[in-house]
Amino acid sequence: MGPKATPAQKTNTVVPYSAILRTSLAYSRTFNPRNLEYHWYPLWDYALSNLVRKTPNLIVFPQFPLWFIPSDDDGEVEEAEDGDNLEEMDAVEPHQAPAPISPADDDDFIDEGVSLASTTAEPKARGVLVDFAIISVKAGKESQHKERYGGWRITGVDVGLLVEIKRSASRSLKGKAFERALSERLGEAIHDLFDQAVCLFLENPTKHSVMAMAVAGPYWCNTTITRAAVKNAMERRSTKDPSYSKKKNSIPSLRWSSTVRLYSALSDQRLQNIRGILANMGGS
Repeated sequence: MGPKATPAQKTNTVVPYSAILRTSLAYSRTFNPRNLEYHWYPLWDYALSNLVRKTPNLIVFPQFPLWFIPSDDDGEVEEAEDGDNLEEMDAVEPHQAPAPISPADDDDFIDEGVSLASTTAEPKARGVLVDFAIISVKAGKESQHKERYGGWRITGVDVGLLVEIKRSASRSLKGKAFERALSERLGEAIHDLFDQAVCLFLENPTKHSVMAMAVAGPYWCNTTITRAAVKNAMERRSTKDPSYSKKKNSIPSLRWSSTVRLYSALSDQRLQNIRGILANMGGS
């Protein structure tokens, strides 16, 4: 179960017209008759992009891949899961950057422009796809291959926020029944975020915490997940312990915020606090 839902909140802020249309589209019984979560992606893409638009080094990354190589892997190919089992991860392009590089020691391209190391296949990789992540990047000036890099080469990437989106509670529910259904949807997102954090920390040994947002329709709550909180799960996930299941696994006792509706006054305030933390992040 997720945190207690409190959906009856007044919206004291001016909601952008584009956000109203995106919300209306997701709620539409005509254009979203199955109440799918995917129809909520445009709204959250808009909200998250607006959140970071004044900070160029913060990037909203949809379908963000997190992956690691399990200990003593037997070579089987693992599916990339985002809670819906949509696609398979048989070859991935690592997103984490190494230490700052210079053209002199970069073998990514030869003079003819043929890529030598642009894609690395990892058949043993296990991982997940995050609905949205906000990453902070660092870049250094790059004098070569300007047509590709625009004069800047990425030298560091840090994941600051994981966002997992679930469909809204049934449109026919009201009152306590709606609150219970909303809490269940948020609980599903929280379980997925727990597994995503486990994968993130396994992939990045120096990463100690990450912010997380659980979303159901236009409602959301958040917390910070630490490496210490998921240490036991990391061990079981990395060794393919059969007792580990991201769907059935018990989640650590973390304090989640109250549930708010996007574009309410409390939501706006909380998002600005998140933005402040993201803006102060390093890029490596």
